[in-house]
Amino acid sequence: MCQTYPDPHTLYQLEAIAGGAHYLAWVCRGVILWFQKEFKQALTALQYAITLQYDKYWDQQNIYWQRFWSDYFGPASYWQKWDAHFWLGMVYLALDQEEEARRAIEQALALEMPPILLRPLAWFEQEKPKLYEQFVKPLLVARLLGKVQMRKALPELLG
Repeated sequence: MCQTYPDPHTLYQLEAIAGGAHYLAWVCRGVILWFQKEFKQALTALQYAITLQYDKYWDQQNIYWQRFWSDYFGPASYWQKWDAHFWLGMVYLALDQEEEARRAIEQALALEMPPILLRPLAWFEQEKPKLYEQFVKPLLVARLLGKVQMRKALPELLG
């Protein structure tokens, strides 16, 4: 889901997960609403998700979720407490609220979201090219290319 918009099967799976009252269900509702361009409703769902206790064991216990995840990404679990913050940032960007988006995305990263998972931000390149150039591209360069350059320089530093 990080490379392209999800296909109908992925949305179907997200809808199945969104059927509960737990953290992940509310995150999935927010993501679905984002894809449907119902940004204010997505904002409400994701803000609510943030208020809930993240249950790190839910995804391990739910067989439907395990099947969905392993079909697309392998056996590892990657939905985490940072998900709601990241998708909240996506919603804020869709609503042209850059400062709120920056805070939400920085919070996701502070909660140890791997920077490579920022890739969905690139989806704004087509729909909002000015926003992409001014906000998204610098963030992606700083977070992704910065890490690559650091890895290349590290052997020289440790020399």
